[in-house]
This record gives sequence, structure tokens and C-alpha cells, in this order.
Amino acid sequence: MSMRHGGARLDSKQAAKVAVFERRLLMYCTISVVVGLLLWVISISTEYWFTVDCPNGAFINRTGIPGLDPGYLTYSYSGLWRTCKTIYHNGTVPVRASAGSATVPLLSPEVNGTEPEVNGTQPEVNGTEVLGTPLALITGQTTSACAYMRIKFLKVIDNDHPLNVVIAYRRTCLAFSVISIMLAGMAIFFSIYTFRVRRYTFKRVAACLHFMVAAVQLVVIEVKVTSLQYQNLNVESVIPDGCTWHYSAGFVLGWLCFIISLFAGVIFLYTSGKKKKRPEGNASEGAQEDEDDFDDEPQIMGR
Repeated sequence: MSMRHGGARLDSKQAAKVAVFERRLLMYCTISVVVGLLLWVISISTEYWFTVDCPNGAFINRTGIPGLDPGYLTYSYSGLWRTCKTIYHNGTVPVRASAGSATVPLLSPEVNGTEPEVNGTQPEVNGTEVLGTPLALITGQTTSACAYMRIKFLKVIDNDHPLNVVIAYRRTCLAFSVISIMLAGMAIFFSIYTFRVRRYTFKRVAACLHFMVAAVQLVVIEVKVTSLQYQNLNVESVIPDGCTWHYSAGFVLGWLCFIISLFAGVIFLYTSGKKKKRPEGNASEGAQEDEDDFDDEPQIMGR
């Protein structure tokens, strides 16, 4: 008994090895897709898509978080749904210590009406020298808070205002995130179904769905990247001057999920080649031959 695979004729033993290899490959691929979906849900749920670090502090007049008053932004992290910020309030001056010397304020606002001296002298705040800790607070307090980001447009401003543009980016990310989850569920269903019915058409349907999931995930990632670049240029309260920002764990997970979906599509497409009808074998192999041949033969769909 022989069969064709990839243009080459294989005998029965080689064909059996190829079939076993393809089935195992599809099984591992399906498991990786399920894991990829779980990672994707974690990725779009986390607040760690990008972080903003302001070691010297940066004053912002709006935080975008209810109950969090304006102040000096020192650190923030955001995802697709939520954002978290750390703010210094009430004349706070964060200072960084250097070994064997007095600390130097990282900010230069007035503290209780007095401007601390930095040039060549040890700064004094409220008559006390600032010494000794890697990061100290002179006065005031630190407040951290998180909140879900706004997804409704602001009607009091124009639609092309930077804040409304950012909201449009945000709504796009959320919409495609939901679509990607639904498509991923369909892709997993057809991937599992191919183990029950080995007809090549279902493998190709699964491959197309995996490619669609990868495409939608790429849209989410790219829209988020474009949104961050736009905010860096136009929305100072998100990424103030003097602050640095970088991508975080959620962003990396998003790219990993995209690669998994793309790889799954390639594997299912590779294994969906139509097998040539094999010649009749012995009686012991007849049942399996008939089943496999039936899977790849054209079928008449009844009404």
C-alpha cells in the first residue's frame, strides 16, 4: 500500500509514520493555542502594557483618575482597560541620596514657601538637613490609585481633540480584543473537531481562523502602539516632558500570543494537504483505509 505526501509516494509504513507525526503535531499545536488564548486574556486584562517613569517628578494638572488630585507624577502603568498612577502631593520634594554626601532634590518647587538651595550647599527644608536615604520624601505624601479608562467621548470638546482621539484608539483596542477572543474560541473548536473528523477542509477552516486571530491580535497591538506614540506627542498628562516610557509584560504577552496564532495557522495549513486515494490493501487494513479515503473524497451535501 502506498500514498502520496507532498508530491512523493510513500509506502504504508512511511505513510503511517507521517500520519502519526501530523496528528501529534496538531495535538501539540491545539494545546499551544489554548494556552495562547489564556495568555491573551491575561494580556488584555493586565495594566502592564506600558509604564511611565519620572525619576525627577513631573507636574500634571489632571490625573484622569477620580479622587486623585493633580500633583507630581513619579510612576504610572497602563493597559487596555485600566491605568494606575503614583502622585506626590502637598509640596512634596522627592530626593535621591549620593554616597557620603547630602541628598539633592529631584524637584525644585517651593516647599512651604522656601526654595531649597542646591548649588554647592546642603539643602535645608524646614531647617533640617536632608541626608542619607536612596530615595526620601521631605514633606507631603504619596498617593497611588487605579481606575478604568474612559471609553465615552467627551461631548464638551471637539471630536478631533487629542483626548477624544485617544478615546477612539482605546475603543478600537477594546472592540478588536473582544473579537479576537470570539475568533480564538471558534479556532479552538475547529482545531479539536479535526481530531474527530479528519477531513482536510476542516483543517483549512481551522487554519483560516488561526490566521484571522493573529491578524486581529496584530491590529490590537498596532493600535495600542499608535495610541502611545500619539499620546507621547499630544497628551502631556499621560507622558509628561522629562519622563521615560517603555513597554511592559502585557505588551510582550500580546506579541507572544500573535506568534502562537500565526504558527498554528501555518501548521494546520501544512497538514491540510489532500491525500491521494490509496489502492486497496489487505482485509485488516481495509476499515482504516475506507475511513481515511472517505475523509478526503468529495461529499454530496444533502438539502
